[in-house]
Amino acid sequence: MKIEKKSFLLIIFGIVVLGLIVFFAFKSENPEIKKDASGKFLTREVISRAYEVPEVDTVGLPENIAVPSLVLPLNPPPGNTKRLRVFNLSIEGDRFSPDTIIVNDWDEFSIYVTAIDKDYDFTQPDMGVSVKTSKGERVLIKQSFGETKGARFYFFCASCGGPLQGPRGQILTVPRPRPL
Repeated sequence: MKIEKKSFLLIIFGIVVLGLIVFFAFKSENPEIKKDASGKFLTREVISRAYEVPEVDTVGLPENIAVPSLVLPLNPPPGNTKRLRVFNLSIEGDRFSPDTIIVNDWDEFSIYVTAIDKDYDFTQPDMGVSVKTSKGERVLIKQSFGETKGARFYFFCASCGGPLQGPRGQILTVPRPRPL
């Protein structure tokens, strides 16, 4: 059976298009960390996309997005908009899982990080966080944000090769007015 050149080219074109669709459909939304003019990694950047902040009962999110295990109000009514959000992350096989946390401006949040298969660390320079965790150990990181106007904060394992070679993730902040 002889395939015509035109049919062959159409098949190849179809395979390439299908490959691109699959690549972009499954590509992680964890963009590359950039460097400034001096070569320092930029681990915080302003974002313009609005994200939905998950609640405890949120379902149907991609597996890389952390759903909080606990959300509690921090202000008494009526200005009850500030929340405490608690997240659980694990590090295994040189990957954070999940690798994306989404919070509102002004929220306080706690992240429990568990090292599964070896020693790791959780580093986020803009928040002044660098916490080591040994294999099987669970550590607690407590943080809060003021007004970020929407930002991406990269975190990574510095002892595993830093933001380009080791595991990494991101904390996305969603802008909102200052609580009363």
